[in-house]
Amino acid sequence: MLLFFPQLNLTGANFLSAAIVMAVGSFSFVGIGMMAAVLPLLYVERGAQMTFVIQSVLLLVSGVYYSISVLPSWMQVLSHLSPATYVLDGVRGALIQGKSIDALVGDLVPLVVMGVVFIPVGLWAFGRAERYAKRTGKLKRVG
Repeated sequence: MLLFFPQLNLTGANFLSAAIVMAVGSFSFVGIGMMAAVLPLLYVERGAQMTFVIQSVLLLVSGVYYSISVLPSWMQVLSHLSPATYVLDGVRGALIQGKSIDALVGDLVPLVVMGVVFIPVGLWAFGRAERYAKRTGKLKRVG
């Protein structure tokens, strides 16, 4: 990053906190990924496009492009269901403001809860979809 932005000052950045937020947040993304993986399994032609829509919605409501405070109120509610919101807030806080893990608990707790919920739900959904695909012959594709 410093090669592309040499004027960037990261002297007060807390890289350990940023890494911990990213590691904890990755578990909730694994759960979402398992749920999204159902779509290409069930819908051969358009499943990949459907997962792109899910990714786009997560990016739209999570504050990647702009602050979630400028979103309509109903989209702000959705932003609190996206793990990307908490990962972005936590990493920004750690790198820009140098926040410690103690100061990032407000972002870490929702990420842990989402990871604990999303991974079993993702496993359950994928297992059901896999059984359905096997039963209906959707896995017997050529090319």
